[in-house]
Amino acid sequence: METRRFFIRLFFLLTFFQMVLQLEGSVVCYKKFRKRRGVCKRPLKRQVYSTAIQCCSDRGSGWTRKVDKVGKNSYRCTSCEILKKFSLPPADAVKPTLAPWGEWTECTVTCGAGWRSKYRQCPTCRPDDYRNRLFQPCMIRSYCPVDGNWGPWYQWHPCTKSCGGGRRSRTRACIYPPPANDGKDCVGSSVEEAACNTKPCPVNGRWSNWTPWSTCSASCGAGSMKRVRKCDNPEPKYRGRPCGGSSYQVKKCVKIKCQQDGGWSLWSSWSPCPVTCGTAFRIRNRECNSPKPLYGGNYCRGPKTEKLECRGRRPCPVSIHGSWSNWSAFGSCNARRCSGIRGFKTRHRTCTKPKPRHYGRQCRGRSIEKRECYNNIDCPVNGKWCHWSQWIRCTAAKCTSPFATERRVRKCACPKPQHKGAPCPDGADEEIRKCAERPYCRNFHS
Repeated sequence: METRRFFIRLFFLLTFFQMVLQLEGSVVCYKKFRKRRGVCKRPLKRQVYSTAIQCCSDRGSGWTRKVDKVGKNSYRCTSCEILKKFSLPPADAVKPTLAPWGEWTECTVTCGAGWRSKYRQCPTCRPDDYRNRLFQPCMIRSYCPVDGNWGPWYQWHPCTKSCGGGRRSRTRACIYPPPANDGKDCVGSSVEEAACNTKPCPVNGRWSNWTPWSTCSASCGAGSMKRVRKCDNPEPKYRGRPCGGSSYQVKKCVKIKCQQDGGWSLWSSWSPCPVTCGTAFRIRNRECNSPKPLYGGNYCRGPKTEKLECRGRRPCPVSIHGSWSNWSAFGSCNARRCSGIRGFKTRHRTCTKPKPRHYGRQCRGRSIEKRECYNNIDCPVNGKWCHWSQWIRCTAAKCTSPFATERRVRKCACPKPQHKGAPCPDGADEEIRKCAERPYCRNFHS
């Protein structure tokens, strides 16, 4: 059994080798070859030749098997000078002179049937050209352990549900190849399951109850009354059918003739839904011309435009609301230096952490903040006196002494003189007065 299997494999390998030897390849031929850049220009009118030899024997200077454009009217190619080194024959020659073959390579396997190859020995021979390489089957040992390998997955079985979330499964077989000669079985499961048809099921719309009839649109003369209903019991969702019929009804009402008030025309058709995802509004309009207001009559009451919510075919991406970045540092003060004139300094922030996307809200607040400032850095500061401190009150003992005093002080520090500024104006930094002259000390003298 194993011998038969080996010869079957050998037969298929020999058939494949014969097919490779029978291949023919066409080339694209160019009139000029630039040695300095190694590119070709000006493709010949008869652009495609069956072989490179026919191209170079005609008027060609370069050739390539696949068009590879590298610039304006420039193509990567192979020079015909390479073929001429091997004594290029005329165009009607059957086969060109080929380089000698090299030695056979080692067999591609360590046991069983494999391949070995050899290549033509020339510096310009392309190894990927079938005319420059040969393949030959080879046999090392007849029997090799063959580990099993999974074949491709078969088609998915139908989903268990058409909407609302179902399950489906598919299988595979351990036959690429199957395990043989004590080889290992395939690793993993032969069955795979996955969720399917997870989109919600369609919900068809149904009308709500009619509203009561509105009052007559005219206080006298011909008018109209109207009632409406909405397609929200429930509203259509997930490609469900919308409600059939009209969402409003109008009937005439007649009173005594008088000045003619305006009356609404019938609603126009609903506009198409303006979005392909998410929710929006369809719009319809009406005109105040049924009848027109005449002789001082009132204009039509109510909206001229009506909106109806609609949904796109798919949910929209989640909105991302904008958020402020951190404030930058305050800039320099724009006031004139040492002028004492008030100025401003500013700082900035941007709505980029993150930016609003998919109709997300813009950042709230200002992107620029101003703050009052004075450009007084290193400016001369004149000294000013601070407020006087509280008087240090006399004690009972001091009140009875004719020489006792109370005192208060102040400092030249509001502000201190700085950067060559003038000192505080002339004046004492301390005041003293006698305790006996204070009114609260008189009680101690009596």
